[in-house]
Amino acid sequence: AFFFSEQTRVVPDPSEKSATASPTVESLEDLPECSSLIDDEDRSDCYEDAAAISGRLVEQLSETILSFEDGSAGRMAFLEMQQAWEKSRDVDCAFVQDQTSSTVIGEIERNSCLVDRNLTRLDQLAVYLCSDEDSTSCEAAVQPIP
Repeated sequence: AFFFSEQTRVVPDPSEKSATASPTVESLEDLPECSSLIDDEDRSDCYEDAAAISGRLVEQLSETILSFEDGSAGRMAFLEMQQAWEKSRDVDCAFVQDQTSSTVIGEIERNSCLVDRNLTRLDQLAVYLCSDEDSTSCEAAVQPIP
């Protein structure tokens, strides 16, 4: 769906004002610290939240990179690369989950894997962005990873 929408993407006219509230931008500071939790259910919920937040951060930085891409060939190449990475991440983390005998522990392991892969991807996306953009744009879009 994302791939198709990028092919038919219409850039809104900046003069058109919308009455909708702007979405809350998340940051790495929003990632919960889950490793210290003892209860498996609490850790599972925490890692699920952390995986969702880190995934949205990857999406946000990907959108930033795409906003700097002028040509459709560059946009398409980036989208194909990003989709391949997402598929690889999901397969890796599903494998990690399948290696456990407990459903709850499996979910913890999968979500922990997703967080790790997403944080690594954020580093890589920052390299892509910062190699092409001036340092001010780069610093504004990229957050240091703890």
